[in-house]
Amino acid sequence: MPNVNPRTNLTLKPELHDLIQETADHLGLKRAQLITNLLEEFAPQLEKMCFAFREIKEQNEAKAAPLMQVCQSYIQELKHKYPLQEIGPYIEECDERNVDLSVRLSQGIANTKVFQAPKQVALNSKSDKIVRTGQFGYNRATTRNGEKISIAYRTGADCTVSSAYGVFKITNEDIIEPYFLWMWVSRPEFDRYARFKSHGSAREIFDWGEMCDTELPIPSIEKQKEIVKEYHILVDRITLNNQLISKLEETAQNIY
Repeated sequence: MPNVNPRTNLTLKPELHDLIQETADHLGLKRAQLITNLLEEFAPQLEKMCFAFREIKEQNEAKAAPLMQVCQSYIQELKHKYPLQEIGPYIEECDERNVDLSVRLSQGIANTKVFQAPKQVALNSKSDKIVRTGQFGYNRATTRNGEKISIAYRTGADCTVSSAYGVFKITNEDIIEPYFLWMWVSRPEFDRYARFKSHGSAREIFDWGEMCDTELPIPSIEKQKEIVKEYHILVDRITLNNQLISKLEETAQNIY
């Protein structure tokens, strides 16, 4: 049966209740009662703290979305400042198979543009394609995918993806910064473009030719790196704030 504080309707953690009981055994009922009374006095404040932390976290997340939209809008506006160029001359398709099973990590790609645990792993993973660090992977099928294309830039260790996926790399990173390209293909506008350009009957595909035809504004490599740096600073701040608030909330919860 849960140990419920009668004055605050607060369910005490078992270890805290045990500590109070042990204190009662060693110090006597009056002192144990004093401890209980103190907990009862502070419980409402702790509950208010937890509520405040949750509220701050929600506000922080609410502010994050518009900031990310501003960042994406800035990327979008680049096409009015720099001529659009097809990325075909700057990318190369990769078709390295895991024939010796040397790469053990199998991954899928979410439509949120990140790698994730696969929904299923092929029985014959020797045919899976390898995505090396610094390469892109994408699911060519765009049907029943939330009106989005699943594409991601690999920053972690080498992994494998389904043989049905496409894999490519940038051939000259002095012209296109990989993360800058990832930011471009992460826009909702690119999702709509990929869906519009996909073709097929039962299963619509965004093939390699369509990927090569994708147009990108290409400012100087210095400008691209500056944009990527500012983006990472923004993302890191949002992540750090959320981690800090979660830790404070967890600490307050662990007190009782």
